Amino acid sequence: MIQIIVLGLIAGLGFGYASQRGRFCINSAFRDMYLIKDTTLFKAFVLAVLIQMVGVQLLVETGLVQVWVVEFFWLANIVGGLVFGAGMVLAGGCSGGSWYKTGEGLLASMVALVGFAAAAAATEAGFLAPIRELLQGPTFMKQVSGQGPTMALLLGINPWWVIVVVVILTGLWLSRSSLPRTFRGWAWPQTGLVVGGLALLAVPLSWSTGRPYGFGITFSTAHWLRWLGSFDNSLLDWESFFVLGIPLGAFVAAKRAGEFRWRYPGLPQMGQSAVGGLLMGFGAATMGGCTVGHGLAGIPLLAMSSLVSTGAIIVSAWGMAWLLFRRPQQITASHELHSVGEICPFPLVRAQSALTALSGGERLTVTFDCMQALESLPRWAEREGHTIISRSDLGDGIWQMVIQK
Repeated sequence: MIQIIVLGLIAGLGFGYASQRGRFCINSAFRDMYLIKDTTLFKAFVLAVLIQMVGVQLLVETGLVQVWVVEFFWLANIVGGLVFGAGMVLAGGCSGGSWYKTGEGLLASMVALVGFAAAAAATEAGFLAPIRELLQGPTFMKQVSGQGPTMALLLGINPWWVIVVVVILTGLWLSRSSLPRTFRGWAWPQTGLVVGGLALLAVPLSWSTGRPYGFGITFSTAHWLRWLGSFDNSLLDWESFFVLGIPLGAFVAAKRAGEFRWRYPGLPQMGQSAVGGLLMGFGAATMGGCTVGHGLAGIPLLAMSSLVSTGAIIVSAWGMAWLLFRRPQQITASHELHSVGEICPFPLVRAQSALTALSGGERLTVTFDCMQALESLPRWAEREGHTIISRSDLGDGIWQMVIQK
């Protein structure tokens, strides 16, 4: 057990630290492609996936590790992905993002995690389990050659052919991408390299404890809740201590950067985050993973379950982003915007709306404590032709930015 605890915590600490410094939330990566036409975090995600895609295949072929490809429950993957995608936008963070933002002091993320754990536990082994079993009932292509199907297996070709094509195409896209300026966090190449390297390292670390997979969030989060009710240590494995390490690593990073602050977004947002967490928990347990287990760790294996689940998550996230932030809303002209306590992406979305009502040359002052907005606001403003007049650290994790239209 000592080995499991230590190795899990090491990986979790690293991932939490890197996520906080790189503002790496997969919810933001997927949502912002549609919401603000910003692919910065998505590039970091893609780079992390490419590193694992090559590295894990090498580890498997050299016999250093074995990996389990999650079974393909096509209906559960689609439905679970759609529910999860809507939930993470409501919660203001995916499962991994909620864990690391907890380490930053965001109370809404803590509430989302409680909802996530409760719904995932109920869906895995509680009163929601019959719904999960019903959705997982259709078994078309559940397994191929004794494991979950991969793209390479279905095509009947060596995995390296798929990997080479994917690496070349996405590598060309990444190489031609501009490098946006950063204010305090990491640039996307550094974030992608570190997250991808840590995710790759997690595979042999986890394998050494008898768990044939890399990063994962869903079932360990649910198992901690079940463990509190039974103290059954058989529920705990490497992944259990990995998730505990994430907020610890994020806390260290936030404290070092002067960015830790207890953040209360108000009761309505707390309730919305709780609902989002419940939806994420049900969706993740139904499809057998989340944006980390399927998206970050499963896509590198070319697992069909992960590809379909992630696709459904993205579609649903875009739909919920439109519903919450893009549908026609009444705009009131204002030169002052107070967004302290608000979760991502509200500071940016409200700034967009406020500037729409202003005339050219007028200025908007935004006060906020969302660390992601420190990077996303300037990127958006520069892309839209606005000018950042000043950025001021007001102390206690609060920032003020003056934007001229």
